[in-house]
Amino acid sequence: SSFFDHNCQHHAEVALHLRQTGKVSAYTQEFNSHACTIGLAKTPLMSLYQHGLEENVQLTVVMRNIQLTFLWMQVMALKAGQTIEGI
Repeated sequence: SSFFDHNCQHHAEVALHLRQTGKVSAYTQEFNSHACTIGLAKTPLMSLYQHGLEENVQLTVVMRNIQLTFLWMQVMALKAGQTIEGI
């Protein structure tokens, strides 16, 4: 296997196991840094991103119950995180 294949696999594995442990903005930035290199379609990316969020942020985003694009989901999560984190 080439270096590129190994590097892509590494980023995919990191993205699959990434969880929010601090601020939503930090999680989003780290997620995006790995997601941009693995080339998944938007729907699996949205699912990975959402499931990595802390439960209270996930619930806030899901309760909005609107058709979300991946970018809009991240915007909503960042806003929810700011509210929850008291920023």
